[in-house]
Amino acid sequence: MNMQSPSLLSDSEPLEALCRHHNVGKISLKVKPAESMPATVDLPVLRQRGRVPTHALLVHDTLPTNPDFQCTVVPVASFTFTQKFRRDVLGANSSIQTPPSPPHHQGGPMCITIPAIPLFVPHAPSIPLLLLYAQGLHPEPPSLGPYLLPLEAIEEFPSVATMAQVMAHICTDDQLKRYVSSNQGLWKNILALDPVDPKFVQLVQTAWNVTAEARRIRYRAGGRS
Repeated sequence: MNMQSPSLLSDSEPLEALCRHHNVGKISLKVKPAESMPATVDLPVLRQRGRVPTHALLVHDTLPTNPDFQCTVVPVASFTFTQKFRRDVLGANSSIQTPPSPPHHQGGPMCITIPAIPLFVPHAPSIPLLLLYAQGLHPEPPSLGPYLLPLEAIEEFPSVATMAQVMAHICTDDQLKRYVSSNQGLWKNILALDPVDPKFVQLVQTAWNVTAEARRIRYRAGGRS
C-alpha cells in the first residue's frame, strides 16, 4: 500500500512555511571547498511591510570540504529562537533583535542583508520541520503527526506496539527506510538543539520509538529496512 504523507512527498514544505512566516523568499547556497562560509546573506523580501528575520542559519550535515557541500538557508528571528531552544546557536549575534539594515534594492527584487550563522547538525533536511514546530510557527491546526508517521499508524495512538505493527505492515521497504532516516535525524537534531517544548519533544520521541520498533518488526520478518 502506498501512503500519502508530507514527509514522503516533500522536505521543502516546512522551509517554505518558515520563509513565508518571516516574509522572505527561499534561496539556495552552495559553497566551494576552498571558500569560507559567508558572514551575511541577502534574502528577497516578499512584502515591503511585514516582519523580517534577524539571522539566517546556514544548516549543513556534511563538512565544507565535501565537493557536494551545500547549505539549507533557514531564516530565524533571534528573540523567538533563543526563547525556544536551549542551545546557544546564535552566540554573540543573539543580541541582534532587529535586522542590522533595512530592506534594499540590488538592481532587482527588494532584499534584506542579515548575519549568516553556520550550523552543523546531525540531519539537515529535518531542521526546517524542527524549527517550524518547536517555535510554534506552524499553521493551525497543528499537523506534525502526518510528517512523522503514516495516518493508519497514527490512528492506533497511544499504543506504540500497535502503531509499530501497522507501520511495519503497510510501508514498503523504501518508505520505511525514509521514515527511519527522517525520524532518527529529527530526534538527533532535538538532542543537539534542545528545544524547550516538552510536548513537541515527547511527540517526536514517540514517533521515533514507533519507527524503530517497526524497523525491528520488518527485520525479524525477513526484511532489511
